[in-house]
Amino acid sequence: MPWLAAQALLIAIVFVIFFLVLVRPQLVRLKRHREMLAGLRPGLRVATVGGLVGTIVSVDGSDLLTLEVGHGMTVTVLRKAVDSLIEPASTFSTQPSLAERSALRRKVTRLQPVSTKELEPWS
Repeated sequence: MPWLAAQALLIAIVFVIFFLVLVRPQLVRLKRHREMLAGLRPGLRVATVGGLVGTIVSVDGSDLLTLEVGHGMTVTVLRKAVDSLIEPASTFSTQPSLAERSALRRKVTRLQPVSTKELEPWS
């Protein structure tokens, strides 16, 4: 009978590991997504599951959002269609800062001129 208890314990350990590795991370992701959907308000930039990117203009009721996807072009979508928040464009910098540029310059090594004699292996 001790082997039966050992097998039951092994099966229980497998289920616990299965829960911790597969189920728990998905539950955490779903909770964060629900919190994000509950916190949607005008002015936030969002992406929908269909690929639309826009700024929330108004929240109509509990399920509808009006997004501005272009200059004066608005679209009404369901709240649950919002996939993620998008950071404002001002937070993204396409140009490196002055400190980053100087660090890059220090990393770049200067090429030394090579004489033609070094290039000719048979001379």
